Amino acid sequence: MNKKPALSIYLLLLLLFIALPTLTAADDYIIAPGDKINVSVWGNKDLSNQITVRSDGKISFPLIGEVKASGLTPLQLREKIASQLAEFVNNPEVTVNLVESDQLTIYIFGNLKASGEKKFKGNTNLLQLFSMIGSLPSHIDLKTSFLIRNNDKLPVDMYRLIKEGDLTQNVFLKSGDTIFLKDNLQIAAPAPTVIVDKFTSKIRVVGEVKNEKTIDYEPGMTLLDAISAAGGLTPYARPTATKVIRRQNDKIEEILINLDAVREGQVDKNIKLEPGDMISVPASLF
Repeated sequence: MNKKPALSIYLLLLLLFIALPTLTAADDYIIAPGDKINVSVWGNKDLSNQITVRSDGKISFPLIGEVKASGLTPLQLREKIASQLAEFVNNPEVTVNLVESDQLTIYIFGNLKASGEKKFKGNTNLLQLFSMIGSLPSHIDLKTSFLIRNNDKLPVDMYRLIKEGDLTQNVFLKSGDTIFLKDNLQIAAPAPTVIVDKFTSKIRVVGEVKNEKTIDYEPGMTLLDAISAAGGLTPYARPTATKVIRRQNDKIEEILINLDAVREGQVDKNIKLEPGDMISVPASLF
């Protein structure tokens, strides 16, 4: 039997898959208004479309009409569409892929209420970010603050931008950028000639905890210790996507922790914290 035609079909399908204009999305990526997604139903071209999520967070899909997409991961949206399509199509095999996103995730480090993980729409620059944050506390030292992108420190002078109006410093932000707003509050260490940055001895807990707060670091402090000090999680928390964001010199490390596993007794995941760590607990999808 000649098997070449079958092989050719497989090669064609592989090429089509490679050519499909999609982005690889993390399992916990949350779809937002303005995102472009590709929804495919195996064996049914009429039900396969590239769709933009509307400003109300919904999409229109053949046969089932309006579907709420924002706030869901691609996997959850896939299951939702498949469940509703099952009334019209036998065993629908649905795939959902992210094609394009104009959502920015920015991390702000500093001893201020606005610190933490922030979500913005695309084409946001530094001045727009600062306008969203609001007035900066007087203890923030813009001259020593800095911006990190892809673990590289960018040559951006925030003091010249904010205080002197130098628009050459007004760079556009990219998803994953981290802004360090340095603290000029200082305390003397035991040796009188040594000065220690006050914020580096703190732990910041933000997001879906009962009391967002900055707490004093103590040797041996663990993730659960800090969460407990912040009053525990709110009912809206998504503990499986908890992040510890850690600065290593001028580089950023993100440690993803499944807090449910920690609370179920997986002691190795209850990591020890380091001075200056920030813990971010995101909101649940529902």
